[in-house]
Amino acid sequence: MAAGSSRALARWLAGALLAAVCAAQTTEDTEVEACVPLCSFDASRTNQCHVSREYLTALVEAYDDGPWVDILASHANCEANLDNCTNMVECEIDAAGICAANRAWVASQLAAPEPDGAGLADRCGIFGRMLADGAVCLQEADPAACANVTAEGEGFLGCAWDPVREACDVSKSSILPVLRHDYQDELARVSLRRERCATALTSTMCSGDCYWDGQQCMLSPMDSLLAIAGEDCPLRTMLRQSEGCRSTVSESTCNLRVRADGMQECVWRSDVCEAHPMSLEFDLLMILDLGYPSLLDSLRAAQTQCLELAFAEECALPCAPAIGVPSSAFTPRRSSAVNALIGVVAACQAVLRSFSMGS
Repeated sequence: MAAGSSRALARWLAGALLAAVCAAQTTEDTEVEACVPLCSFDASRTNQCHVSREYLTALVEAYDDGPWVDILASHANCEANLDNCTNMVECEIDAAGICAANRAWVASQLAAPEPDGAGLADRCGIFGRMLADGAVCLQEADPAACANVTAEGEGFLGCAWDPVREACDVSKSSILPVLRHDYQDELARVSLRRERCATALTSTMCSGDCYWDGQQCMLSPMDSLLAIAGEDCPLRTMLRQSEGCRSTVSESTCNLRVRADGMQECVWRSDVCEAHPMSLEFDLLMILDLGYPSLLDSLRAAQTQCLELAFAEECALPCAPAIGVPSSAFTPRRSSAVNALIGVVAACQAVLRSFSMGS
């Protein structure tokens, strides 16, 4: 082969190699650019920058799976498709104007028996029954037809239209008779604790589970609720923290409440002090035995970084880091924890509000 031809071939090979390298580099750069958002700005509840639903979903999925992953992934998908929300059967616009997972579907997943669901219908006493029956009621969107909803099996609580939430939900009038009939032992314990509170004649003597209403010592309404919630119910933690925040009446005091782990405990919204959603996320991860140090460290680091971003525009900029799961993270756990409720507070708030203190 002539020297000129050899040099031409060499140049061609070099050019082809360079083109291949450039193409590979371009593909790699494109993959890097298509990042998962680390943060998301919550304009409806906290007006703060928090860990994004996409990163939380990816982080939790890397450590475990189960029905709760479907709930979390569905909510993330709905939240990212606000403009098309009304055309997606699995999504709905909630009271805060956010596209969220359909409440009826979320309720059914939380109430369904393990291993297909979270099993809360069996674990949360009257709240579990309200959740299971609420999943049936929430499917009816017509106020006139709401009261006629029926379900198979015994003990269905019945449905009634809630004009405040504009939703068909469990009939509140049917709950008290059910409590008196099916939860006599639990109510008896509540009565004994209420009598103990009543023996405290001064505000100084009134403490513990009791509170002073200005004239007498009374049992906290939250403790009455928890008595019939079931000892294994994950909602207990959520209800306790919500009650603790609701007892704070000052906006400045509410926003300054910080937990021992440094997380903000409460947030002021609509003239009410509420439990901070990210704090509830952390608590529920711990309840579900998903509180791996590496998972929590990653989530806490991301939350710290996101909170430093005060504006929605800058909140949307950071990309989530690659997720690495240490082999030591995988340890045997109770099956009930694997399939239990995860921190999908945003998706479940509408369902849980019907359980809480008349809100």
